[in-house]
Amino acid sequence: MDHMGPLLRLTDPPRHALWRLALELARTCRNAAGSVEGLGPRCDRISAAADRARRLAPAASPGMRTMMDDLEEAAARLQKTLRDMALYGAGTDPAAADALLDMSEALTLLAATLARSGARVVPPAAGAKAAAAGKALRLAAKGARSDPSGFIANLKFCTIYSDLEKAAGAVENCVSLPAREA
Repeated sequence: MDHMGPLLRLTDPPRHALWRLALELARTCRNAAGSVEGLGPRCDRISAAADRARRLAPAASPGMRTMMDDLEEAAARLQKTLRDMALYGAGTDPAAADALLDMSEALTLLAATLARSGARVVPPAAGAKAAAAGKALRLAAKGARSDPSGFIANLKFCTIYSDLEKAAGAVENCVSLPAREA
């Protein structure tokens, strides 16, 4: 999919910026599902991609600007969560790993749609994956809150789950937009 970048950059710079951001987020989610170790450079690439999308926002359609806002929110929440996980020394547990993989798949489908000039409909599987991530994280947070043992660890994971759930919600909003507004 990376081969689409140069052509898309020339023909539709705002769409290219969104495509690049979606790809960086997808890759980061996929990598973080395995481990949060060493993700600093990837977070820097997300920031650079988000900055570029923000600079090009005035030239984008209203739907694209809304997508940019949603992707930027997902990026900020994901970066915060990954930094918190590294700070807490919290590895990626199965619930978080599954949610990150689901978000990665949703973002990959979004990027594939953005790479096709004129494509407006993200496959429904993208929304389903993002929704599944949010649901799994809500259930994991509920389980952590109800477990009386390991209060401090559970509190950390509740925060992690909550932030990841918000990122998944932003991804879900974003993948539903192209069909309506972009």
